[in-house]
Amino acid sequence: MSLLEAHGLEVAFDLPDGELRAVQGVAFSLDAGERLGLVGESGSGKTTTVLALMGLLPPTASVAGDVRLDGRDLLRDGERGCDPWRWRDIATVFQGAMNALNPVRTIGWQIAEPMEVHRTATGAAARSRTRELLALTGLPPGIERAYPHELSGGMRQRAAIAMALACQPKVLLADEPTTALDVVVQDGILRLLTQLTDELDLALVLVTHDLAAAAATCTRLAVMYAGRVVEEAPVGDIMGSAQHPYTRQLFAATPSLLDNTPVRPIPGIPPRLDRPIDGCPFAPRCEARFDRCSREPPALVTVGEGWRSACHLSAAGHSQDAADTSRRTDVALTPSMSTSADGPPAAHSGKSVPAASGPAPTAAPARRPGPGELRAAPSAAALARDSSPVADDRAAGSALVLDGIFVAFPRRRPVADVLRRRPRPFVRAVDGVGIRQDLDRQRDRRERRIDPRRHHDRRARGCRDGQEGPPPELPAGTAGVPGPL
Repeated sequence: MSLLEAHGLEVAFDLPDGELRAVQGVAFSLDAGERLGLVGESGSGKTTTVLALMGLLPPTASVAGDVRLDGRDLLRDGERGCDPWRWRDIATVFQGAMNALNPVRTIGWQIAEPMEVHRTATGAAARSRTRELLALTGLPPGIERAYPHELSGGMRQRAAIAMALACQPKVLLADEPTTALDVVVQDGILRLLTQLTDELDLALVLVTHDLAAAAATCTRLAVMYAGRVVEEAPVGDIMGSAQHPYTRQLFAATPSLLDNTPVRPIPGIPPRLDRPIDGCPFAPRCEARFDRCSREPPALVTVGEGWRSACHLSAAGHSQDAADTSRRTDVALTPSMSTSADGPPAAHSGKSVPAASGPAPTAAPARRPGPGELRAAPSAAALARDSSPVADDRAAGSALVLDGIFVAFPRRRPVADVLRRRPRPFVRAVDGVGIRQDLDRQRDRRERRIDPRRHHDRRARGCRDGQEGPPPELPAGTAGVPGPL
């Protein structure tokens, strides 16, 4: 028997003219120390599944199915029956720690509160346990006396993880724990979750949109679409040869660090869940659909050891090669957004801001912009005619130049300083930042991305996969060669 088991989990929300079936027949199992990733598009039912496991759905929701923890039925007694085991056996890390934490209570008070409620520790023992948990999650001593607004986003998320571990739960549900965090902090949070599951033998359910983060953190992936699990398999198997077309198209829509294959978005939109769905819910967007898909919903069948897929092709025993419907199924095993070697990040449009053009000013002498001034770079002809010293710090082809950006916020003065006419103190938030955006660099990236002859020429010079050819000579101011600001 597994530690956590869910069979036929259904969640429906009451609407004025019907109901919305957000979760439909979800089933999975989880053992101690195992990490399961729930991935899929927004609206696929991932967060609703986690909230149903915690018993935190609103009154308009109705839940059905069988959820067992160590053989005990968690949904039998309804909302009141959740209190004894909630946070003691199953805890959650909510999406957005700033909204989950109480702004008028200290971090230490909020971590100690579930211990006091469940009587796992009280008084001095609860405060000592709070300090241990904060140290376990990598926060400095004394942070328990701080308020949520005094911490950075990553520190608040670590505090939320410490609060979830307060009563030593067996299962940890992490709902988008890296939302609104930069990639460096995301990597630290995901490494912390992996470390905690290994050291404390926790079972982890990670809800995320980031396939790379899930692949780097979890041992198994469950792909959800339209409230259903359409494929579940070990990470190593599903990464290389996904069976369901939706899983393959998700991987194809994910940027990769391993090659320069362009990202392929999934056409169409997910179906509405407040209306009956005939056949396979993914059929209108599927590249491998056939007549049966629009008439009969596929069942979730076993296609390998620990591998299930809800596709008529899998049910019929036809394992379709991933290359037939997707030119790429690999993602980089890193939680950060990948950047192509020959172009900007996939989320970037790749469009350059046109450079300012027009005749160079001749009446007034050139003036060096002051700190914090935003300026557009002139054309190459204008630079050639400009003999002033300021022309030396502007490279031809620059679309945007920022020089000496300074931002300061005034601090509140005591009454005594006001009476004594002391100057107002300032906090420097930005001090002397300089940025330049080059048109030549963006243009060169676009040419390398869309011109297949460049790739052929590199192969002809002896460059192969995993090897680098001789670097071309680039003029100053382009990619890889520093130029003057």
